[in-house]
Amino acid sequence: MRLYLASPIFAPRDRAFVAAVGARLRAKGHEVFLPAETFAPPPARPSLREREATFEANVRELQAADAVVAILDGADADSGTAFEVGVAWSRCVPVVGVRTDYRTLGPEGSVNLMLERACSVLLALPDAPPARVADAVARILDTPLLPPGGKLVRDRLPSVVRAQGRRATSRRVRSPAKREALLLRKLAEEVGELGRARGPRERARELCDLWEALRAYADLHGLGARARREQVAVRERLGGYGGGVVLTRLSGREPARRRR
Repeated sequence: MRLYLASPIFAPRDRAFVAAVGARLRAKGHEVFLPAETFAPPPARPSLREREATFEANVRELQAADAVVAILDGADADSGTAFEVGVAWSRCVPVVGVRTDYRTLGPEGSVNLMLERACSVLLALPDAPPARVADAVARILDTPLLPPGGKLVRDRLPSVVRAQGRRATSRRVRSPAKREALLLRKLAEEVGELGRARGPRERARELCDLWEALRAYADLHGLGARARREQVAVRERLGGYGGGVVLTRLSGREPARRRR
């Protein structure tokens, strides 16, 4: 499985801990990306270009991950790790949260509510060494891992899975507002899976899922025919996205001149 290992990285002990966790997960056959391995500790001061490249690389790896493992230790979770958990949740990438810190955070519990709800699984392992953390995470990853609350799937998938002799629990959402929210998250999920796809066959399959989610969203609002007309009109006026044009700066509107 392709994993993104998020953690605090600014103290030597933090880097040593997460490196040991990553090494053990790799030994178990997982492909692990550690931002800590690209971190240059002081006195090195990265340039703006290097900082931008690091940010882009980390986000790209987040979007390509099958799951995120987040070390949520500290009086409050590391801000970069919290950001990475949020990106993963928005892309429907499952998150395994790990807390080896034995402190609690008052009425919030072990971690902030937003982090807790973004994690598919939250492991409390007080004072656990890296080997125990990696082993616990690996056991979690051995079973199918769903985002919190489940995820939208094709209508016939539960019955197909049950016909294969597997257990599957599902529910049907009828509220248009809730279905819209699920479809928007599904679109984000499929964009992420398209980014993780490797090879023409896998990319074609992910494009198929993305188009199906778009069609379902259009049907929900009765916008299929109108969206197709708009697509043609806007393309004729502004072009498409195939040219690789990136807007880097845009001035504000000039104030309208008063008529005399």
